[in-house]
Amino acid sequence: MRRFARQLILEPIGKAGQEKLVASGARIVGEGLALETAATYVARGGSHLEAGGFHGHRQGFGFGHPEVNAPPADLFGVLGTHAAAFTGSAPWLAVGELDGRWLVLFRTEKGCEKCFTNALQGLNPGSLGPKAVRWGALAGWQYQRLLLGLDTAPLGGRMQSDDGAEAWVPFTAWRCERHPAR
Repeated sequence: MRRFARQLILEPIGKAGQEKLVASGARIVGEGLALETAATYVARGGSHLEAGGFHGHRQGFGFGHPEVNAPPADLFGVLGTHAAAFTGSAPWLAVGELDGRWLVLFRTEKGCEKCFTNALQGLNPGSLGPKAVRWGALAGWQYQRLLLGLDTAPLGGRMQSDDGAEAWVPFTAWRCERHPAR
């Protein structure tokens, strides 16, 4: 736990939160610099990573930290870039570009699986560069918030606005037959 001393003093995390992060994990599926960055943040925060179909730009980037990668005992979700990647238990978190705008989208256990995957149609891993790193860091932070139970909305996200600025966008993309557009 010494390696996480800075996180232990943060009020929303503390010792109990850090223990939960260490006991949790993520299956990483997809590709792209933003996903690599998110995976690295999650691993460095203490969570286990499983590379289930991950294709990185750098071999082993974000992986290979044996003191972090102990098998998770508790929560195991998915970080990905393709709708087909999302199976199993939540939290689910997607990061990439959709129609030229960066997007981080999440689903908790109460969120509709079909609405989430339908909203990802057209999502791609995104371009390389500083924006990919910034959005990947945001995705890693958001995933940790989900693991800690700090976000309880069934579905949510953050998207780059039309003018290129970053702004929280309420997730209103209910897109399945059970949840017609609202």
